Amino acid sequence: MSEMLSQVFWLSLVLAGTGMVAGLILGFLLYPRLFRRPNGSHRRSGTTTSGDPAHGGRGRW
Repeated sequence: MSEMLSQVFWLSLVLAGTGMVAGLILGFLLYPRLFRRPNGSHRRSGTTTSGDPAHGGRGRW
């Protein structure tokens, strides 16, 4: 019984780790502006909140 529990534990750990890595890679590939937005808005002090992608700002949509 403990063997099965340890297997499930390691499997969940591996799945969680790969899921986090895949999410980070997908986030960097698909939404690079989300990661660059704090630095970009800090540099360009003129458009801090007006360039939000949700409101049709600097986004690709």
